[in-house]
Parts: sequence; C-alpha cells; structure tokens
Amino acid sequence: MKSMASPKIFTKLILSFIFVAVISAFAGIVGILDMSKVDINLESMYEIDMKRTNILYELKTNVNDIKADTNLILKSTNEVKSDNIIDKIAKLVKEDDRLIYNYKKVIVMEKDKELFSEFEVNLKKWRASRNKVISYVVAGEYEAAIKEFDSTTSHYSDIMLNKLNLYIDYSKDITIYNYGDIKGQYKSAIMFSSILVIASIVVAIIMGIVLAKYICKNLLKIKSLPERLDEFEQTIDFDKVDKIVKKVIMSNSQ
Repeated sequence: MKSMASPKIFTKLILSFIFVAVISAFAGIVGILDMSKVDINLESMYEIDMKRTNILYELKTNVNDIKADTNLILKSTNEVKSDNIIDKIAKLVKEDDRLIYNYKKVIVMEKDKELFSEFEVNLKKWRASRNKVISYVVAGEYEAAIKEFDSTTSHYSDIMLNKLNLYIDYSKDITIYNYGDIKGQYKSAIMFSSILVIASIVVAIIMGIVLAKYICKNLLKIKSLPERLDEFEQTIDFDKVDKIVKKVIMSNSQ
C-alpha cells in the first residue's frame, strides 16, 4: 500500500504544480502579447496620425503662402518683381502636390476620403482661378486680374481654407480617439493579466490547502497504524485461541 500510495501522491503534487505553472505562464504570455499589441498600435498612431497631421499643417502653410503671394503679384511691377513670385508659387504648388500624394497613402477611412475630397475640389477651383489671375498679371492686365481675384479667387480660397481647417480639426479628433482607444487597450491588458495572476495565486493556494489536507490525512493514518494494530492485538484472547486449536487437533487425531 505504501509503495503504491507514494507514487500517486508524488504524481498529484507534480501535476498540481505543473497546472499552476501553466496558468502563470499563460498569464505572462497573454500580458506580453497584449502589451505588444499596444506597442504596435502606438507605432501605428505615430506613423499615421502624426504624419497625417504634419502633412496637413504643411499643406495649410503652403496654401497661406500662395494666397499671400497671389496678393503680391497684383501690385505694380515697380513695387515687386512678379516673375520671382510666380516662380515661388509654382514651387509651392509642386510641394503641395507631393504632400497631397503622400497624404492619400495614409488615409483609409471613408470619412477621411470624403472630407479630403471636398478640400481637393475647392483647391482645384482656387488654383484654376488663381492661374487666371497670374495669366492676367503676366499679360499686364491688372484690372482683369484684380476683378478675377475679388470675384472668384478669394472666394474659393476662403472655402478651401475653411474645408482644410475643418479637416485638420477632424484629424485631431481622430488622433485623440485613437489615443483613448490605445489607452483603453493598455488598461484592459493590465487588468486581464492581473486577473490571471490573481487567479493563479488563488488556485495555487486552494490546491496547496487540498493537497496539504490530503497528505496530512494519509500521514495521520500511517501514524495511527501502530496504535490500531496494538488495539487489534489486545482484543484477541490468545489463551482461548490456543484452547480451541488444541481441541481441533485432538478431535482430528481421534
């Protein structure tokens, strides 16, 4: 009995500790994976949201510069060299096209595309009217240039900048939302890992108590075995047993 009980107790102990170790390892792995997701999302937020916001601000700066330069070329050529300003505007337009191209690669949501499309529509109208103004200035037709600027160019520039400002505000809101979402994921990961760790500790304590009671119970049985054997011996009347045995032997001999 003793040789059979010992391996069973040993096996139960090993399996119990393996079980607790697995739970603890699972808690650690889940925590690490969740933290990795948070880290990846943070990188994504930086790469997309920050890059997107920076592009929009660069675009806004260029648009404002072009708007100011367009006002300058309406002045007399004696006050300002219009050719230099026109060249500067052309360079800024190329820079804007590059920014717009890069920006379109980082927008994925339909709302993003819709708002940016509205901005682009008004940007194209503003550019078309501004090009007319530049053409009139190059031709020396300043009155026509001023008329085009006052009636159309300034109108579309205001609408275009308003759309751009609205889009920048929307981009900020998205960034704040993404940050809150990532922060929520982080808290969730911490909470889940904490629950698993606490659960593994509780399970370990419960299993320890159960095993301790089981081992203690068996040890008490082993400890009380000599006493029970002694009691068993005391209950047997060996004199009576001896007499009975002698009678049986005598009866068999007859």
